Amino acid sequence: MSQTETLPESAADEAYIRIRGVTKKFDTITAVDTVDLNIRKGEVFALLGASGCGKTTLLRLLAGFEIPTDGQITIDWQDMQSIQPYNRPVNIMLYGIR
Repeated sequence: MSQTETLPESAADEAYIRIRGVTKKFDTITAVDTVDLNIRKGEVFALLGASGCGKTTLLRLLAGFEIPTDGQITIDWQDMQSIQPYNRPVNIMLYGIR
């Protein structure tokens, strides 16, 4: 999508990716705690935060590399729970500054 193109108003206002009450626990450690997030189609999205706050874990959940302990992730209204990572319409780029 070019910078001058815009989505139709109905599509722009509707979330394409929905993360609802997503939690991820590793034994007794809670890495992601009840996250709710909407990302609209065409929106540029970034996660920022301190080291160890759950950014990478949340992205791994979205990509299907981890399974949520609780909650639901939908993309284009499709529940991602049973969708393998290689079949999800998601790309992630991890970038670290050193």
